[in-house]
This record gives sequence, structure tokens and C-alpha cells, in this order.
Amino acid sequence: MNESNSLNASNKYTECNSIERWYFIPTLILSVSIIVVNILVLLLFIIKRRYLLLSAGNVMLFSLAINDLAAGISMLIHVSPHYLATDYCTMKEDYKRSFIGGYIISKLCLLSTVGHLVILSFDRLFAVTAPIKHRVYFTRNISRASLFIVWTIAIVLPLFELWQVKMDLKIYSTSIIILFFVLPLSILLHQYFTTWIYIRKRMRTSVNREQSDINIRVIILYLVMLIMFILTIVPYAAIRLISAFDESLYNETPALIYELFFFLRYVTSFLNPLVYTLYKRDLQNAVKSLLFKNKKATAELEMTFIRQSNNPLRKPDRKSHVETPLSSEKLIA
Repeated sequence: MNESNSLNASNKYTECNSIERWYFIPTLILSVSIIVVNILVLLLFIIKRRYLLLSAGNVMLFSLAINDLAAGISMLIHVSPHYLATDYCTMKEDYKRSFIGGYIISKLCLLSTVGHLVILSFDRLFAVTAPIKHRVYFTRNISRASLFIVWTIAIVLPLFELWQVKMDLKIYSTSIIILFFVLPLSILLHQYFTTWIYIRKRMRTSVNREQSDINIRVIILYLVMLIMFILTIVPYAAIRLISAFDESLYNETPALIYELFFFLRYVTSFLNPLVYTLYKRDLQNAVKSLLFKNKKATAELEMTFIRQSNNPLRKPDRKSHVETPLSSEKLIA
């Protein structure tokens, strides 16, 4: 995909009309909200890192929060020219520059989100179906290596477009959507369905009902995140396909429709941190401990820390440092 094809949306703003800023207000509010919420979540992870960043799953969620923060920044870059210029003629060059920057970051975040959902799914699949192997092999170092691969792919592909490599736009767009959206999302849905069936069967015979309930909560959490992503990304993917296969139809589409689909594409970056912070038990306890000084929540965090740091099956991460946990008397107090 070359630059001219990437900038199809900028063709909608060629007339010297005054800028209708009103329908960009929701986009501006959402972008700022995404940035604020994800900064707060990242601060929560950093402040309570002793407890929250001990598990591989939370390392992945920390990386996802960084991804969602970048998505909010790209959205702000996209909308900023509409508030810095007086009309579309003076905005045109600023819009093209911001569109390139926003488009590259947006595509990066889109691919990265899919990658995060994939590795989170594999983490839960092995945690449920092969818990011993999961405790041994799914360390923080493994999760960091997986995240490095995800971020590398997400960065390289948008730069591949920026280098203006000549290829058929229809083939390129279709290949990207099939390889990086349709195929992985189909695999994810199959994995979640298979894992859910496995958990339901185990619950009938398992004596450890508490662990089964925890697994179900986490599976539901990640499945909700996946469904939100699918529902919000389909309209945006459809408009990108239209731009590849019928440019005239795309240019005839009202700018308001494009902005609506663009808006929906970023809703998950706002909802993700709210969903896993309010639904995941250790993050709930971290919020209660930090904001409300809840002793029970602090004690639960300490107990989780003790269980994970003293797990005899888990391979220790290189250069890892485990602090001495609180005594039992302090936990009860």
C-alpha cells in the first residue's frame, strides 16, 4: 500500500470550507479519556508491581495498557488538525502529516492488540489444560519474549507500507485482514470455546472448585475483551476494504460515516483497562489497597505474592528479586 492509498481519507477535506468541529468533539473526548485511563492503569501496575507484575498474564496486560495508551495518542494526533486550523485549505497539509503519523501508530496498535489477545488466549489455554507445564514454562521471561515478537511484527508492517513498496492494493489489504484478523480471531474463538467446555467438564469432578471459578472468571474476562474488539473493528475493517476495492465509493462516503467507524475502532482501548481492572481479582485488590487502604485487599495481595513467589514448579526468572513477605501476624492484622 503506497502513501497515496493510505491518504484516501484526506481527499475528503479538499474544499476550503470552514471546519465543522462539532462532530470531532466525541473523538477528542474519547482520545483524552483513553490516555488518562491507561496512564492511571499503568501507574497502578508500577506502584503495585511487587504484586501485579509477578505473573506472566499481568505482564501481558501491562503491555496491552501501553498499546491502548498509544492508540489514544494516535487518535489525538488524528483529530488535532481540526482544532489547529481555521478551514480545510489551511488544514490540508497539517492533516496529511498527522494522518500519516496517526495511521502508522493506529495500524501498529491494531496489529498489537490482536497479538496480545492471541498470547493471552494461549496463556489461559495452557493454564487450564496443562497447569503443571504452565507453571513451569509460562514465566515472565517467556511472556516478554512473546510480547517482543508481537511488537516487532506490529511495528514492521506499518513501516512496510510507509516505504511505499509497490504491490496490488487489493491483494495486500485482503492478505492483511485474512492473516492478521480473520485467521487469528477464528483461532481465538475456537480456543475459548474449547477451554470453556474443558472447564465445565472438570468442574463436575474437580475438588478444587475455587481454582475452577478463578479460571472461568479470567476466561470470561478475555472473551469479553475479544468480543468487544471484534464488534468495534469490523466496521473499520469494512471501510478499509472499500477503500481498497472501490476508491470512488469510498470517496463518496460522507466524512461523518468514516469518523464514526474511526471512533468505534478506539472504543476498546478505553473499555479494556476498565474491564480487566474492575473484573480481575488481583487488580481489584490493588485498587482497593492503593486508594482505600483496605487491609483485607492488601492481605489477599500478600497471599497471592507468597503463593507465586514460593511456587516450587516455577522456573525463576533471571535476575529476579523476591522480597521477604509479611509475617502471618501482619497478614491477619
